[in-house]
Amino acid sequence: METTPTVLYHLSDSGVRDKLRGMDTRFVSDKEVYALYNHLRHTYDLKPDTILDSIETVLTKTDLGPYFYRSLSTEEIAFLIAGSRYQEAMLTSRHASGSGEGINVTGRFGNKHLFFISETRELVRETLEAIKALMRENPVQSFRMSSYVVCLEGNPDANRRLYIVEGETPGVRKPGLMRHAAHHMEEKLGAVAGKKEVVDFLGTATEGFVHALLHNQRIRTLENYFTSWKRVVRRLKKGKTVHICIDQNIIADEPVPERRLQLWLPYENFRNNLTSIEGIFEKKGIPFTRQYFETFVMGNRRMVAFSTYIADSLITPELDGFLRNELSTRSILMKGDPIPTGQIGDFLGNLGLADSRGKLAYLGRMQAHRHKEYLIPLVFLLSDPNERVRKIAFDTIRNYLMAPDGEMKSDYYWATLYHIFAAATVPVEIPGSGKRALFGDEISRLVRFRGIHYESYFDDYSGKSCLFIRMNGEGIGKGGIRCHKTHVSFSGEGALSTNMLFKSLGLGIPYYATGKGGILGSLGKGEVRERVLAAYGRFLFKKAGIGPFSDVPAGDVGVGPSEIGALFEIITDEAARDLAAIAEGSLELQAERSDRLRRHFGINVADAALVATLASDREGLKGYTSSAITGKPGGRGLALRTGATARGLYEVLAVLKGFHRYSDPDLWLNPSRIDEALDTEPEFYNAADANIRMLSFAIQGFGKVGGAFAGIVHAKGASVHMISDAGGTLVNLRGIPQVERLVQGAASGKGLAEMVEKGMGRFVEGDTTRPLTAMVDVVVPAALEEVVTLDAEMRTGAIHASRVEADYILQGANGPLTPEAETYLEDRGRISIPDILANAGGVLGSYLEWVDGLIKMFGYGKVTKYGLVHPVVQGLVRHHCGQGCGEDLHAVDELVYSRAFRFIMRGTAMGSVRLASERRISLRTAWMAEGIAAAAREGRLDDSFGDRVAHLRTHFASPEQGASQNVRPVVAR
Repeated sequence: METTPTVLYHLSDSGVRDKLRGMDTRFVSDKEVYALYNHLRHTYDLKPDTILDSIETVLTKTDLGPYFYRSLSTEEIAFLIAGSRYQEAMLTSRHASGSGEGINVTGRFGNKHLFFISETRELVRETLEAIKALMRENPVQSFRMSSYVVCLEGNPDANRRLYIVEGETPGVRKPGLMRHAAHHMEEKLGAVAGKKEVVDFLGTATEGFVHALLHNQRIRTLENYFTSWKRVVRRLKKGKTVHICIDQNIIADEPVPERRLQLWLPYENFRNNLTSIEGIFEKKGIPFTRQYFETFVMGNRRMVAFSTYIADSLITPELDGFLRNELSTRSILMKGDPIPTGQIGDFLGNLGLADSRGKLAYLGRMQAHRHKEYLIPLVFLLSDPNERVRKIAFDTIRNYLMAPDGEMKSDYYWATLYHIFAAATVPVEIPGSGKRALFGDEISRLVRFRGIHYESYFDDYSGKSCLFIRMNGEGIGKGGIRCHKTHVSFSGEGALSTNMLFKSLGLGIPYYATGKGGILGSLGKGEVRERVLAAYGRFLFKKAGIGPFSDVPAGDVGVGPSEIGALFEIITDEAARDLAAIAEGSLELQAERSDRLRRHFGINVADAALVATLASDREGLKGYTSSAITGKPGGRGLALRTGATARGLYEVLAVLKGFHRYSDPDLWLNPSRIDEALDTEPEFYNAADANIRMLSFAIQGFGKVGGAFAGIVHAKGASVHMISDAGGTLVNLRGIPQVERLVQGAASGKGLAEMVEKGMGRFVEGDTTRPLTAMVDVVVPAALEEVVTLDAEMRTGAIHASRVEADYILQGANGPLTPEAETYLEDRGRISIPDILANAGGVLGSYLEWVDGLIKMFGYGKVTKYGLVHPVVQGLVRHHCGQGCGEDLHAVDELVYSRAFRFIMRGTAMGSVRLASERRISLRTAWMAEGIAAAAREGRLDDSFGDRVAHLRTHFASPEQGASQNVRPVVAR
């Protein structure tokens, strides 16, 4: 028991010192006992007699060994005692004995999580599920657990279980501790332990485990872990991931002689199946005294050593054989997790270093052992210079798509590629070839990545660790940045980035390509948040190579305007640093850092005067860095960017509901018909508003997308029956009033629970999926991906597709329906409006902000000359300012962009609806086919597009950028 020195306020209580001295304290010192009493009296509202009784029970009436006391501090034991006493009093006052209720005390001290519960089946399972959730929500951390059965003498019905779970970043980080531990092991184990093996062993363990070894005086425990670890290392080399051993030596110096059963298995398998592993002991009625699990990072795989201590008298030869066989069978057949994100990162790193022969060997492995996570490395190899590697990689991808394993069909990236391959069979106009389907090499050019960038980050001050990811394609990458503890992965970002490509292609945005990234972990708060954002900004600038002509990120889940603003400042800082180095002569013009400023930011670094000016003029430099990232707060962004995704949802729904009257996409997309489109728009909106006013809505997610969309349809007169956020669902089947107030409150950070007032409706706390099952016309999933599935076992936060009652599913989030669920609903007559069409307004708003930044810096004439301005924008600019808009035009009225947004969303949505109805294909396939046609027109299916991109980056930063900066704003008529 660790103690914290405090003043002994209460040892003057009558007779306390004598009573404490009279207790059996063989595992703790008198000083520790006094500190425990003092802490309880000082911190909790407990009477002296109650505290003495509790301490006596813990010290003298329970079968606890020294490990229990060594695992907890004084404050932690006091917390458990006080929590138990309070809950016992509450249960007694409710006459709850025999009702199935029990003690359930939970708390957190730093990275240590405590669960102290009555030993009932319900509470044990609930706690194990909580531990699994803790591990799942913190994927970067490695966990260790100690669990004890607390038996009260003479009262087995009052048994308790204590679970102590600690998370930490993998690996021993303190060299001094490493040396001390290695010396300790060599001293204790002698010839059994070779020096290199000892160092390797300690290097795979958590720091908490190493500390525990140093304090454990039992040589046998140390030897058992070390010996079994060596066996597991050998088994892993043979491809075997499960190891089971039951010690034949009896541990005789415990209150009850016991033996140890130890199971080694992959971390994810253990985490997912912890409850069923425990169930093996429970169903056979085998009590244990204590359990531990430790995590070891062995190569690129995390392994768990799960130890259970059982009374020796219970382990008969028959039981020994049963446990070995049952644990082995269960472990082999357990459903595993996807390959961990970190392991895929290592795999990509190895691929990048391998020669052609090595890559072919890796391809053989990916063919023999099929995992959906291998799709990212396979697509990565589509850019390989070796033609044979590219061909085998493509054939392997096609095999994955045509003959998927069961788990593949529910994978977002698999589904994305599957839909692309399906859309590629739709004949589209290919310049020079007429109408035809795509060839294999043309599909490869569309889906391949220019770069997959990743980096591990560890904050030395707070211990926070994250994984940074950014992907981009050939062209100008475009896609948001997500930050989430679990919803960031190579596969997930691969799917999202590829969908971003097809959103851009479907909208007809020039040059935009695959792009997406994220932070696996949390940003934290205060200075920690600032350091994480600064590190990610440097990662984007230096490693991922962002810039207005290379890759343009934006916000997404967990990353809003304030975070984008912080990243913008970091990017500007990095550019300023490199410019200063050029100006002072310490950085050569031919260096990679100089070339990055020229090719990615359009800065003519050969112009010494310009470099000197920008190095000292931060605001001037921001003209160049502004278009490197979109979604910025304040004057650097476009007003239409806020709520763009929600407005896009409305446009798409308006097109769908009014398609019988307005079905000509050319009206909105042909620059020569701008006047006609402007004349028709009021009529279109009158019809659209009348249609949507008759609909009822249920919206899951009340953030930037869901909240803004709720405000739009409510303002149009539609009835919003349900809205939900992370806290629960607000329900009013006659329509929620004052939606605009709720939207404003949510924008300021308030949750629905704290904003609900009398008359608004009923708030159902904790139920976040209720809107998905609402009996309404339109359901809008606008939270996270995969919330509607066909899984037999529903995870928290998801529903089965059969429970969806709405006629329209308007996908505000990315991938809210699994592919199978989407097909299931479409087969039953529901209209699913896919994410790549429905929420494309976000990328369109980003594009318009990006092109506006370029025009302000370089002039409309030059930006148009390089093909960066959408034809609809060009048509509207000509309409508003007449012919002859040239190089001196450096500002465009936002009305132009606002109209361009509406026309482009409307026209491209109409085109897809028309193609879907003509070809009898899904809206998703139709949108992708339209995107493929746009890619063909832009030359993306052959080398010409790459040549144009290279020309843009090589020549845009030319001396002409220093021409007159006279501003001539476009004024709407």
